[in-house]
Amino acid sequence: MKKYLIISILFLFSVSAMAQTAGFTFAYDGNKRCTPATVRFTNTSTSPGTITSYDWDFGDGSTHGNTSDPVHVFQSAGTYTVTLTVNWGGTQRTATAKILVTDPLKPTFVASKDTICPGETITFTSSIVAPGNAGGVRSYTWSMGDGGQSSQANPSWKYQNAGNIDIAYDVTLTIVDTNGCETMVKDTSAVFVWAKPIAEFGSTDTIFCYNDNQTTGTTTFINMTSGDVNN
Repeated sequence: MKKYLIISILFLFSVSAMAQTAGFTFAYDGNKRCTPATVRFTNTSTSPGTITSYDWDFGDGSTHGNTSDPVHVFQSAGTYTVTLTVNWGGTQRTATAKILVTDPLKPTFVASKDTICPGETITFTSSIVAPGNAGGVRSYTWSMGDGGQSSQANPSWKYQNAGNIDIAYDVTLTIVDTNGCETMVKDTSAVFVWAKPIAEFGSTDTIFCYNDNQTTGTTTFINMTSGDVNN
């Protein structure tokens, strides 16, 4: 009987020890792993008893976390080893995972012209600066300032101006990289569209009388064109 009792106690102790494990999962807020990256950690540790303490080392030199499911913001790009240590009284277990945080891409763009006539086509050329661990470009979104958009890397666009006042358009480029990071660059008054000139003229005299003493008449024509005719 004692033999069976000892075996049973050892078996229960072994099961209890095996059931004490530390673990966790994590997710990037908005699936964005670029700086500043917000990461949500979920404790998955198992124990037949009550966990008495949590210690989270985020690997970036910041203050340790002591809650079950912390949220941490990584301010700089890099690969961080996150360590969770859990305690059940005198028993301690640890779990680790690697967290990758990247820098966002840095877009710029130029226009083929900065002033155009109505109906004239202009081309925008984008340029991307990629830091060492940044992802590639997943998508381009151009807001042309006139209500139109384009998803091309280097779009051509035709601006109109039906009024008699010159119009300046703001152009915005937004890119999303393969790490889910979004970056925007805006050029205020990137394109200046001249108003279409309206050709018109008048004259000082519009009626001439013909008689024996006057066979010719003289009038002066006056240019009344509106708009900028020099462009």
